[in-house]
Amino acid sequence: MSCIESQLTQMVPAIERQLKPVLFLAGGYLPQAWVFQTAEETASIVVEKSGKVRAMAGAAPHPDVTIETDHDRLAIALRTRDSHQVPPGPPPKVTFHSDKGKLAFEFLKGRFGLSAS
Repeated sequence: MSCIESQLTQMVPAIERQLKPVLFLAGGYLPQAWVFQTAEETASIVVEKSGKVRAMAGAAPHPDVTIETDHDRLAIALRTRDSHQVPPGPPPKVTFHSDKGKLAFEFLKGRFGLSAS
C-alpha cells in the first residue's frame, strides 16, 4: 500500500463517522470521488451514495475533484490534517470535474489539511 493510499485509508473511519449523521443532507452531493496525485503516486477516496467510504490506489474513474501537489507536502497534510503544519510551497492544483465536487471540496478541504487558492 502506498503512502498516500495508506493515509487516506486511515481517514476512512473518521469520514464515515462524520458523514453518517448528516447523510440526509449530504446525499445530494454523493457519490464523490477525489483523486490525489503526486509525481510519486496516485490514490483516491470514494464516497458512495450510501455513505460507505473507501480509499484505493490509482485514479478513481469519473472523479469529481483531482488534487495535484508535492508528495511530501500532501503526506504531511493528510497525516496532520492541519494546513499550518505543511511546509511553505505552491498550493495544490485542484481541478473540479463537477459542481458537487467543487462545493464539497470548498467545505471539506480543511479536514484533509489542504488549502488551495
